[in-house]
Amino acid sequence: EAAVRLTAYLDALGIDVVPDARVAWSRRGVRLAAVGLADGSPIEGDLFVACAGVTPRIALARQCGLATRRGIVVDAGMRTNDPAIYALGDAAEPPTPTAGLWPEAVAQAQIVVADMSGDAAPPARAAPMLRLKSEGIDAFSFGEIEASGDTEVASSAPGLAAHWRLVSRGGRLSGGCFAGPPGAGRVFAGLAAHPRTLAEAVATLTAACDASEFATPTLGNSHR
Repeated sequence: EAAVRLTAYLDALGIDVVPDARVAWSRRGVRLAAVGLADGSPIEGDLFVACAGVTPRIALARQCGLATRRGIVVDAGMRTNDPAIYALGDAAEPPTPTAGLWPEAVAQAQIVVADMSGDAAPPARAAPMLRLKSEGIDAFSFGEIEASGDTEVASSAPGLAAHWRLVSRGGRLSGGCFAGPPGAGRVFAGLAAHPRTLAEAVATLTAACDASEFATPTLGNSHR
């Protein structure tokens, strides 16, 4: 739902969105001039911005007998299933994964150093909030937003101008996403900084929706 709202906003700006597309080829001279998608359709342009994801290389870890899923599975102390081995950064998959952000890798390194030296663990950090910088729509996400076997999920009621989704693990809020009118995400943005239970987070967002101007199904004005 959040993706649908964001796509509608971009469409209103004249920006075409092609989801689930794979680049199959490129054409270049002095610089990149066009790319072709796997379905055969070409995209020409004057500027191409590469936004590649992160895929951990876990073959060696798997060969060494370490537990792996998408990355090397670690606990909150960045310890693998082998007590002598730690993993951190983009290769690691902690209980609340956050890939591609260097401040997270720095914080994980501090946890590892403290554990190895026997010092007290650093204070727990709030999950970093990611925000789309735009005048016409608020779009936020933090932590994990996909459900798994041991998570609970709650979403906003249909018909609201703002859509949100929250994920809880172990009784505590572990992630979520939000899309709505400008200024509507200020309450949601505070959830990552002040962790709480899923029920508390749902009550906070529901009250905010009921009491604000974005309780009606409009996205506000778009800006070019």
